[in-house]
Formats: sequence, structure tokens, C-alpha cells
Amino acid sequence: MFYAGCFENGKDSIEITKAKNKLFLQYKDKKKKLNKKEIQSLVKFEIEMRHLPKRETFSTLRVINEIITENDKFSYNESGDWNGFNLLKKNLKL
Repeated sequence: MFYAGCFENGKDSIEITKAKNKLFLQYKDKKKKLNKKEIQSLVKFEIEMRHLPKRETFSTLRVINEIITENDKFSYNESGDWNGFNLLKKNLKL
């Protein structure tokens, strides 16, 4: 996720990897194996993001959410009203 507004800007990301049929999360210096509930939170985030309506206008706050895999890249531009990434971090206890 990248964000920019009148008074702040930055980026934040969560990396998911798979090893021995298990999913692992890395966020900043935190690493952990994902449980079923956390995997469901990731799936919900992706489904919601892919089904959000395209934005025609933007406020001064601009947030770009991206899902990047080996075979796909999907981006959603929002003006901060969805807040999906922050909800995902909350659900993942990050």
C-alpha cells in the first residue's frame, strides 16, 4: 500500500510466502505462521478489493492498494474511504 496526502505520505506492506503447504506472514520485523482465521482475513481483503467500484475522483488523500503475485498484479486507488489495508492489519493483529 502506498499513501499520500497533504500532510503525510509513505508505504506499508505485508508479504505472504508459502513453504511446505503452510502460509507465513512477514510485516516489518514480525514473522509468523498464519492460522485459518488469518488466511480467511486475507481472502476477504482480496475479494473485497477486487470488487470495489472504480474511483472517478480523488480527494487530497490518495491510497493505492496492490496485490502482487508471481502471475498477477491488481491495484485499487482509493481516497481513504475503504480503509481495507488497515482493517486487514487489525484482523491480523499487526
